Amino acid sequence: MSKIDDYQFQLTDGERTHPLWQKLAQRFEQMIEVRRKANDSNLDPIETATLRGEINLLKAIQSYGKERPYVGPPTQRAHAPRAGVM
Repeated sequence: MSKIDDYQFQLTDGERTHPLWQKLAQRFEQMIEVRRKANDSNLDPIETATLRGEINLLKAIQSYGKERPYVGPPTQRAHAPRAGVM
């Protein structure tokens, strides 16, 4: 999955356990399964690419509910010259 930006959205513990998120996550899984089965059929390359894109998007949304370590904004650090290199 490609990263569009460095910001990593994620749900809080309370949001992750909320009944609405649980219901949505279950629905996303059903939608992924339907698209995977459709993708196994004889489709043209455009239809296949569309289904794969939809699956990737649904999986990305699902990932919001997974606990991940906090990744803060990238830091800017000056690159010090290496010893003996000018």
